[in-house]
This record gives sequence, C-alpha cells and structure tokens, in this order.
Amino acid sequence: MPLVQPQSLSLPLILRWAANAVAICGFLGAASFGLAALSGIGHRWVDILAQFTAPVLMAALIAALACLILRLWPAAVAGGLACLVLAVAVWPQWTPPRAGPRRARRSCGSIPPTSGP
Repeated sequence: MPLVQPQSLSLPLILRWAANAVAICGFLGAASFGLAALSGIGHRWVDILAQFTAPVLMAALIAALACLILRLWPAAVAGGLACLVLAVAVWPQWTPPRAGPRRARRSCGSIPPTSGP
C-alpha cells in the first residue's frame, strides 16, 4: 500500500515535501561544520570550517525558527539537532579554560642605572 494515495497529491503537499527536503539538506550542511570542529582533525580545511561554527549556529537557529513558524516539523527537528551539534562544537570557543591569576613582573634589566641624588 503506498504511503500517500495518488489522488491526494496536491501542489501544496509537494511544495511542503520539497521545502522539508531542502531545509534538511541545509541543516545537514550546517551540522557538518560542527562535526568538523568536533573531529579534531588537524587538516587546514577542517580548521577553516571550525572557525565558522558560531556564525553557522546563528544562521541555523534563524532557519530552525523559520521552519517552526512555517510548521515544517521534520525540518525543524533536523534544525534542532544541527543547532545542538553546533552548540557543542562552539562551546569551547565561548568558554575558554581559565588560567590562574596572572602576576605582573617588573624587570629592571633594561633600565640603565642612574647616578644618585
């Protein structure tokens, strides 16, 4: 038995499927940025992709909200998963490890001695 009866196929339904497919492919592309950042591969192209995780996260959030507004539920779920992957990937950039308190050192080695008063 087919999933959808042929007589129930209409233009809005086909457009909704197409919009879901396009949005899911876009979210898969966005998630690839996050996976590249999480992979730890030291290749230069992977490192370049890892530099753009925060902007891609913002774009994915906006696109996921648009999918929610348009009620594209499969695409919204894919967008949420892509945002989750991107948030995990960008978290170390937003919260770097904190070092201990810095000490200011004074060095007088380069100051020439002065004569007394």
